[in-house]
Amino acid sequence: MSIPRVLSSFLAAALAGVALLPAAPRQVHAMRGGTIRIGAVFPLSGSMSPLARQEYRGIRIAQELVNAAGGIHGRAIVLDTRELDTPAQARSVMRSLHSARITTVLGAYSSALSVPASSAAAHNGMVYWEAGAVADRLTGRGLPTVFRVGASGANLGSNSARFAALQLAPRLSKKTNHMRISIVFAGDDYAASVAAAAMKESEARGMRIVSRTRYDEYMPDWSQVIARVKRAHPDVLILASHIPDGVSFRRAMLAAHLHVGAFVGSTMAQMRSRLRSHAGRRCHRSLRFRSPSRRI
Repeated sequence: MSIPRVLSSFLAAALAGVALLPAAPRQVHAMRGGTIRIGAVFPLSGSMSPLARQEYRGIRIAQELVNAAGGIHGRAIVLDTRELDTPAQARSVMRSLHSARITTVLGAYSSALSVPASSAAAHNGMVYWEAGAVADRLTGRGLPTVFRVGASGANLGSNSARFAALQLAPRLSKKTNHMRISIVFAGDDYAASVAAAAMKESEARGMRIVSRTRYDEYMPDWSQVIARVKRAHPDVLILASHIPDGVSFRRAMLAAHLHVGAFVGSTMAQMRSRLRSHAGRRCHRSLRFRSPSRRI
C-alpha cells in the first residue's frame, strides 16, 4: 500500500467516528463543500515548541500527501490550527474550534496539554486524535471519542524493564531475580505512567525495586535524588523524564560520580548525540526507549 493511501486511511479513520456524534451533520456539510476541516492544537511557541513543531510538521506532511493523492473521497484536508500553550487554555481553544464547526481535532504533543484538551474536546462532542502524548490517563478514562495509536507510558515503562531482564541481566552477569532496579521519574502523568509500568514489569520478572524516586521537573533537587539512588546500589537505573530535566539529571549523575551497570531512559533526552552535546561523551552505557518505529 502506498504512503498516501495509508495516510488517507489514517485520516479517514480519524473522521469515521464523526458519523456517530451529534455534530456529524455539520461535518457532512463541510465535506459537501469540497473540504474536510480538521482542528490541530499544539504549543507552537515557548519551551515546548521545538519538538511540538516537528510533530505538527508531520501532520502537515500527512495532509499534503493525502491531498496530493486526491484527498479523501475527492475532498481536500484543511487544517484549522490553534495555539495551545497551557492546560488552562484547553477549554477556550476547544470551544473556539467547536464554534468554527470543527468536529475532529489532532493534538497536542505534551501529555500535560493532551489530557485537558481531550477532555474539553469530548465535552463538546468532538473526536480527539492524539498524535504523540503517551500518558496512560489520556485513553485510560474511557472517553468514547478520544483515540491514540502511538505508544503509551505503559509501553515505554514495561519495555524498559523487559529489556533490563532479558538483555541487561546477562550482560551484567546477573540472574534476573538478583537484579536491583532503581526508578527515577518526573512528577507528571506521563512520567508516572512510565514508572508504574516499569515497576510492575520488573516485579513480574522477579527483579527487585530498590528505590523509586519522584522529583519536581521544574525545581529538581538532584542531590537528594542521587543520594537516594546511591544508597540503593542499583544494577540498572530507569529514568522517566522530559528533555531538559533528563539532560540535567545526566549531568548531575556524572558530576556526583554515580555509577550503575546500565542507565535506561525513556525520552529523547537519552539520545546519544544530545547527551554528548550536553553532558559529555561518557554516555556509552545509556539506553533509551521511544515509540517503536514502523515502516510503511
